[in-house]
Amino acid sequence: MPDALRFPLVLGLVCAVSGASLAVVYNATHERIKRSERRKLAAAFEDIEGYASFEEKKTEGYYRLLDASGALVGLATEVECPGSYNSTEPVKLVVVADPSAERVLYVGVTRCSETPGFGARVVESPPVNTWGGKLSRRPDEERKRPPFQAGLSGAEGRTAGELALEADGGAVPIDGMTGATITARAVTRGTRLGLEKLKSVRAPAAPAAITGATGKHENR
Repeated sequence: MPDALRFPLVLGLVCAVSGASLAVVYNATHERIKRSERRKLAAAFEDIEGYASFEEKKTEGYYRLLDASGALVGLATEVECPGSYNSTEPVKLVVVADPSAERVLYVGVTRCSETPGFGARVVESPPVNTWGGKLSRRPDEERKRPPFQAGLSGAEGRTAGELALEADGGAVPIDGMTGATITARAVTRGTRLGLEKLKSVRAPAAPAAITGATGKHENR
């Protein structure tokens, strides 16, 4: 076979095999990542007092959290954080607000591909005990939320105006993470965007009303 034909054929075969291999790996890892995100989403809902079930509003992109009687106990949405250090795969959050969408009750990271040891600390809970000279955690401490995530909602929940890092002069300062200011700021911004989104779906614009026989519309 002439070299002029052999080279493109070999190259084409290599590309086809590589592409097929990448597709298999992507499908396997993508489903695993989605399962992990769903588990973290469920964990966020269970942290809300009174939560029993949820309704997903796929078109609007949010969840209604309900108690055992069907009463609304919270609203939740997922949001990607603009300005993440890893811009190709931004940090992804679940933001849970009170029924009026005025205060953030819970913030959880469902996906994080930030730099280990720096931005990735947004999902880490530091060991606090020592045993035989080594840092360790008791089982109950392992269930504690990462400090930065817990700080975003605070003890009583935070309003949009209170969501700012200490370095940015927030009304209720949130301590950033040393050496990971870019990620901390991105996650804080993402939390604020999530709350604003929930406010918009909680109070949609009033539809136009048709008046009398004129067929004219008026906004109320």
